[in-house]
Amino acid sequence: MIPELPLDRSLLWRALQGDARAWGQWRALERPMDTFCRRLLPEAYVRLRSQAPQGIEQLHRAYSQALLDFRTLTQATLPLLQIWRNEGVDVAILKGAALNLYGLLRCMADVDILVPADQFQHALRIARKAGFKPDFAARAEPGASHAVALSSARRHQLDLHWTLLFDARWTGLDGPLWGRTSSVEFGGVWVSVLAPEDLLLQVCAHAFLGSDPHAWMLDADYLLSEFRMDWGVIWLEAEKRRVVPALVSTLQFLSRHGVQLEAPDFSHRRGRWPDHQYFASRARGDRCSCWILNFLRHAQSGGFVQMLRGHTRLALYRLAELFTRRPGSVFQDDRT
Repeated sequence: MIPELPLDRSLLWRALQGDARAWGQWRALERPMDTFCRRLLPEAYVRLRSQAPQGIEQLHRAYSQALLDFRTLTQATLPLLQIWRNEGVDVAILKGAALNLYGLLRCMADVDILVPADQFQHALRIARKAGFKPDFAARAEPGASHAVALSSARRHQLDLHWTLLFDARWTGLDGPLWGRTSSVEFGGVWVSVLAPEDLLLQVCAHAFLGSDPHAWMLDADYLLSEFRMDWGVIWLEAEKRRVVPALVSTLQFLSRHGVQLEAPDFSHRRGRWPDHQYFASRARGDRCSCWILNFLRHAQSGGFVQMLRGHTRLALYRLAELFTRRPGSVFQDDRT
């Protein structure tokens, strides 16, 4: 379901796996560098600097820029994290920021935060008071998505999640993961960070969500190489969230591209109907089939009403934008 790496991405990925010749071949290519390659450069510096290959200066610049960006985003987010903590909001760090805290320095555009679903509205009100403005979808029911983007006056972005995965938004899923989080210091504020198992599941499931089908590879490779995974937990959560086809597909893809998997045989794992069809349609970009199949998945899992309510309200907000040309003005929520 995942398209193969084009030549430039394949060469840089091989360099990341220790192939020094591939690094030279990649440098010799005369083509613009895409976002996937930019994401790999800081970690390539970490892995290749002992060999001091020609062109190491380019990697060092990418590493320094990624470090600066992470510090900038951290400083912009810390005051809000401290307020949430003071107000009793449970906060867990996700995705790129969590991986940075685990030791992987990579490019980041925002900070992803998870709060319990029953604390989401409270957390959102606090964020608005602190100067972070949500997009209009924040006023829709949670069933319409899994997170909302918040932007500060200086255009620093924070994504506030009320559930872990876009593809599994029915209630009662996230309780156990909070017990697996660990406390870390994030710029002087103590927060929770997802366990490596939950982070790997999120990374693999989101392989089919973004516009780049390979953006997840570095994150998954790092987690698999640095941590001893509890595969029982991973497969249990994948079954519960109905993302088994996504996890199987991503692990097989990594294995074909040189990543050593210390995982029990998973060739027999298929997932429930219509999970495989859903992720296949997402990989194809078939939005109509994807939408219908996702409704079926949520109907089977008890989340149909919540999802229908969320999408209905989201459609109303978009109609409000269309006819008033003022985003969300008809349904503006001025609560603070």
